[in-house]
Amino acid sequence: MRGSSYQDSADPSLSAHRFSLDPLETLPDLGFRCVVEDPTAFAPWCEQLTYAGTGINGEQPDCAPLVLCNDVSISQAPNCTPNFTPYTIVTFNLANTPPNSWVYDASSCSALPGEQTPTKDKFLCNPGDVDPGNPWDVAAWGSCSYAVPAFCEPCSEHYVLDGDTCVWDGSGTDGKECLPGSTYDPLTQCCTAIPGDSPIVDLCPVGTYPLDGACVENPKAVIDTASQKVIFESCTPPGNDPGDDDDDNVCQPPVNGCQTNYQWYYATCQCCGGIINNSCYTP
Repeated sequence: MRGSSYQDSADPSLSAHRFSLDPLETLPDLGFRCVVEDPTAFAPWCEQLTYAGTGINGEQPDCAPLVLCNDVSISQAPNCTPNFTPYTIVTFNLANTPPNSWVYDASSCSALPGEQTPTKDKFLCNPGDVDPGNPWDVAAWGSCSYAVPAFCEPCSEHYVLDGDTCVWDGSGTDGKECLPGSTYDPLTQCCTAIPGDSPIVDLCPVGTYPLDGACVENPKAVIDTASQKVIFESCTPPGNDPGDDDDDNVCQPPVNGCQTNYQWYYATCQCCGGIINNSCYTP
């Protein structure tokens, strides 16, 4: 059992060489290896993901993949309505494209019509749209893509390409043992995953990680993510401060209220038909 990552040297494999990490943290360069006494006792996987990169033993030296990753970010603009109700405009941003694929989650906030583009989207968030108990209210995830020369072989030895999957060709071993979570198929003489409710785990060779349905040679590229709690203004009306006893200097709405279709706007102490650029509009 090797306890260090695949990119480490032999020294970090010592049992006394330890690091403190969050148990839920995952990184593409962390892992371990299990060494068996007789590898030939194991049957091969019936199917494998395709492979992009230089071979483990140096094969295909000109096949290192070109991996590109985009960047995601989130910006917020807290504000108040004329009636001093808080709201925040949340903007999701995508940069450094291609790749152009990304996903984002705005909780129960409402999408603003006409604001969506391939690299930006805006949402209107009210305090009731978010859960204070959640670790984040809005989040975005970017993506990575890869490219390799057309002459590069996508399957390892003893496998042939079938669609976008590498299928065992029946050669190389006659073992019948399978790893936990898989079962030996006597008809095909290879190992298949046992169906269940657990998440799908893509197994890739040492030094690679799954990306877009293939095992890609480690390019030290990481999918960008962003998450935030939505921030709201306090939006306290003028004169509503419990410590402010000087009510004579605070403008008040008319005793009979504003005329039809108008609202009182404290910022300018007048009845307004609407607000444009934070200014009172009186048609």
